[in-house]
Amino acid sequence: MPIQPPHRRLDILIVAPTAEDCAKIRQFLAQDSEVDYTIHEATNADVGIAQCHALEDQPMLVLLDETLPNNDLEHLRQALDPIERPVYTPVIVLTDPSRAQPWPKWDLMALDLISKTDLNATFLTRVIRHSWQRFERLSRLQHREQRYRAGYDSASDFAIMLLDQQGRFTGWNTGAEKIFGYRENEIVGEPVTIIFTADDNDDERAFDEMALALERGQAIDTRWHRRKDGSQLWASGSMTPLRDAQHQTIGFIKIVQDRTEAKQAEEALKHAQAQADAANQSKSEFLANMSHEIRSPMTAILGYVDLLIAHVNDHQSIQHLDVIRRNGQFLLEIINDILDLAKIEAGQLPLEKKTCAVDDIIAEVRSLMAVRAQEKQVPL
Repeated sequence: MPIQPPHRRLDILIVAPTAEDCAKIRQFLAQDSEVDYTIHEATNADVGIAQCHALEDQPMLVLLDETLPNNDLEHLRQALDPIERPVYTPVIVLTDPSRAQPWPKWDLMALDLISKTDLNATFLTRVIRHSWQRFERLSRLQHREQRYRAGYDSASDFAIMLLDQQGRFTGWNTGAEKIFGYRENEIVGEPVTIIFTADDNDDERAFDEMALALERGQAIDTRWHRRKDGSQLWASGSMTPLRDAQHQTIGFIKIVQDRTEAKQAEEALKHAQAQADAANQSKSEFLANMSHEIRSPMTAILGYVDLLIAHVNDHQSIQHLDVIRRNGQFLLEIINDILDLAKIEAGQLPLEKKTCAVDDIIAEVRSLMAVRAQEKQVPL
């Protein structure tokens, strides 16, 4: 399959010891009519680095002649370091035939090495195209990773954690940093047990979770976890195995949400409910004791009223004693009603449906109020 040329204009920076060396390479490139090369030249490190800065925000390819002085090579290597440049720059090194081995530091950045003794137009352009295709594939992977990373980090309310097969952290998003307090560079390589409590680690809960995820495809749990500062948080989440194209397990992804505030609200509600239940229990006990204390003397009073009625012959006195007896009985009923009220609040009083004589109820109310009404001269 023929190697296709780049689909756009290609900036090439040639860095060689002399203008003649640059011109020779430029002549080779001029023979490639399928690619629109924009060529930049430099004969020392300072000019080459200035060209790098001028093209800082756009892709380019560097053809670097290894016969430059070592100091120049080192300065250029630093300027082209992928970590320092915002856009990754592929480098093709034209190796010095007089060197026994190519400069070892090229292993860190060079896409291809070409011996100057093998240099010709056809070979050079094929290597450039091949290198550029590799670079574009790498760029697509990097862009895909950047999109994934953007989504990964934007989920700031969730801790998203990547683990290897042994349960060591390999990735950690900003949500995990916010929830647990560790920066990613602090946590990578640490065991997952670092975020579990001491009690759960004694019971090997983290490894149980990994085993369950492998067995069922997902492990869901809600438990206390541990932050960097030693404090604990209540979190719910899941762990899922990560598999490659051959369905082999290559690690795990654990997603966790901090539910501490909800847990605290739930505990506060339980505490308030327990306090309310205790208050109701105390009230019920008080009503029961108070009713007992009132019922005992009232029973004695009613007993003496019955004795008086049995020994009194005066009709009016009997009527008065009868009023005392009925109202005493009424007071006992009120006491029983108070106890019934406590039972109603506790949901323990069954409803009763029965017939009653309305005339009798009115007569009881009339007799209850007769003395007060007579004192105030209110007719009933």
